[in-house]
Amino acid sequence: MRIWIILAGLAGAVAIILGAYAAHAVNEAGQEYWQGLLMQASNYLLIHAPVFLGIDVLARQHPRCWGRTCAHVGGGLISLGLVLFGGVLIYRGLTLGGPLPMANIAPTGGFSLIFGWLVLAVCGMGWSKREGAPS
Repeated sequence: MRIWIILAGLAGAVAIILGAYAAHAVNEAGQEYWQGLLMQASNYLLIHAPVFLGIDVLARQHPRCWGRTCAHVGGGLISLGLVLFGGVLIYRGLTLGGPLPMANIAPTGGFSLIFGWLVLAVCGMGWSKREGAPS
């Protein structure tokens, strides 16, 4: 099973659904803020959908085992970040500001996204031209 390709498809599909829902169902006067949260979550998902495809390529083509592990860890952190950070945006947008069941979820998700990207940068730093890095 190629989990990163599956996540790319799911992220893209949910992004389109959220964007359509925000545009058509959350469009009454006074709901602009909540509509904006849903659109922001949609954008984050849509931006990261192709990233998951890149993670799949990186994980399969990195010449070193640590590089493949690094790609999977980076992808896992990005996935967690999207669930936590994006999940809060979606929850708040769908409930029009309902109370969160847990505190500090969004900042934790944001840090997870940042660390995931940094881990992917480390993967790239350890891949030299002579090891067969793509041009």
